[in-house]
Amino acid sequence: MIRICNDKDEEILLRFLKRDSMLHTYIIADMERYRFDKPYQTIYMMENENFCEGVFLEYYNNLIFSRVRGSIEPEEISKYILPEITNIMGELEVVKKVANYLGLSDSMKANNLYAQKKFVKHFSGNLPGIRIAGMRDVDVIYDFLMSFPEFREIYAKKEMIENRIEKGEGIHVLLEKDGKLVAHGNSAVSTDETCFLGGICVVPGERGKGYAMAVVQMLCNEIHKQNRIPCVFAPEEQEYTIFRRMGFEKYGKWGTIQMKGDNR
Repeated sequence: MIRICNDKDEEILLRFLKRDSMLHTYIIADMERYRFDKPYQTIYMMENENFCEGVFLEYYNNLIFSRVRGSIEPEEISKYILPEITNIMGELEVVKKVANYLGLSDSMKANNLYAQKKFVKHFSGNLPGIRIAGMRDVDVIYDFLMSFPEFREIYAKKEMIENRIEKGEGIHVLLEKDGKLVAHGNSAVSTDETCFLGGICVVPGERGKGYAMAVVQMLCNEIHKQNRIPCVFAPEEQEYTIFRRMGFEKYGKWGTIQMKGDNR
């Protein structure tokens, strides 16, 4: 049975989700921040004989799935994929079954979940020009991220960057060379246990110089100071091996489907 949750379900939901807190960071963070009474967020429980077997969360145009204990019924789940949903994401095996049912297997992307449980230092000191951003850097950060096609949708609203810096919801790390921004990374969604990295990028002409590793190291250092575990989703490709070299370990897999154009 699938049902809508309310604040009375919080304890059972957290008990289930925190069994795999790293994989479920996005759901836990949204639930704790936006609760159960917002018009743009709905939390659903997959329930069997009063036991929680899975959770999924609708947040604006996103549908996020937890790991599921027991069988999955894609036909039943598909009823909740409303026309306004443009992004489906979550634990890979669940998303894969939904994608197969919808005939969207070719549109699904898979990433590994990496986590750095213990801080690993790779530099004797910070590279020159690396620093934590302030409010005066918002326009530069936004323009820089918009130069990377893969980030244009994720960072489409400049206000998101402003809020993260102004309200202390996260940090942006910048690496500048000759007065120009060449590398960037930021902390993103977080809970009291975990914090995800995002927006890690280096301009094409400056890659292979250790800049991404320096940015990730500063981010991880700041996150560990908060007694949180840095986590990141990344493809299993050669260019992403910096995470393994920096002591990140693989803890799971994450799937995404973008419901656009011909996918409808």
